Amino acid sequence: MTRAQAQWLLLSVSLLAALGWPVTKIGIQYFEPMTFMGLRFLAVGVLLLPWALPGFAWPAFRDSCIIGLTMIASTTLWVIAVDSAEDLGLAGFVIAMGMVLSPLYSHFLYGERVDRRFWIRLAITAAGGLLMVSEFKLDNFLLFVGAAALFGWQITLISHQGKSHNTVTVGFGQMVTIGVGLLALGIVFEDPSHLRDVSVEGWQWLIFAGIGLTAARFLLQIKAQRHVSHQDASFLLNLESVFVLAVTWWWFDEQHGLWALVGAAFVFAGAAWPMRARQITPTKKPA
Repeated sequence: MTRAQAQWLLLSVSLLAALGWPVTKIGIQYFEPMTFMGLRFLAVGVLLLPWALPGFAWPAFRDSCIIGLTMIASTTLWVIAVDSAEDLGLAGFVIAMGMVLSPLYSHFLYGERVDRRFWIRLAITAAGGLLMVSEFKLDNFLLFVGAAALFGWQITLISHQGKSHNTVTVGFGQMVTIGVGLLALGIVFEDPSHLRDVSVEGWQWLIFAGIGLTAARFLLQIKAQRHVSHQDASFLLNLESVFVLAVTWWWFDEQHGLWALVGAAFVFAGAAWPMRARQITPTKKPA
């Protein structure tokens, strides 16, 4: 895969991630939130099993499980916030900012340099965010911020641990870990008996979300991040915030003002800023 192809693939991943917002919002009308998310991730893990076993390697599975543990925490905060949020479009920007800041995690923990280009792109994106946040309703704001910080760490782990392992094995480990973890939380904090009352339509939404979006999004993301720099990946994935505005307008008829649209243009400009010519290799490893 060429670098340009990987960039377009990450753009597609951002769109798939944005579609996950309304799909999840509708899906948790039929299921308890953590149970819904746990079932969809575990279903993907089971589907990946036949492809993961032939090339299975314990180091790859172990590293992917570590990523999965981070995803349990981030997804729990995110789905609880989405469950009662009234304005998903602008909340998408808060989540996406965690992705933009993820190169700073690598800078401090892995010794990956952030150059002047990164700071310019971050300034453009942050300016757009300030314009968008001017219309943001603060319901569940802290939950979204916590999820954003963890999503940023998740991107960092995929960038540094996922590149050296088989894509399917990494995806399998992530899906199984997060699926089992969220189902366990669902058993403890939710009422599992509600599954008896889920309609056929509810199970159809689960299949659509689990197979159609979750599998495609994370497998494509793991594969694409192998071929672009961490910084480029973070800004491309940040375009989820722009796509969430468009998707929620189309799906839920959410209305956003001129400043939100101008802010979205700034965020897009930050992602489209001339990218790095090559991947920078970390200069040191964490202790």
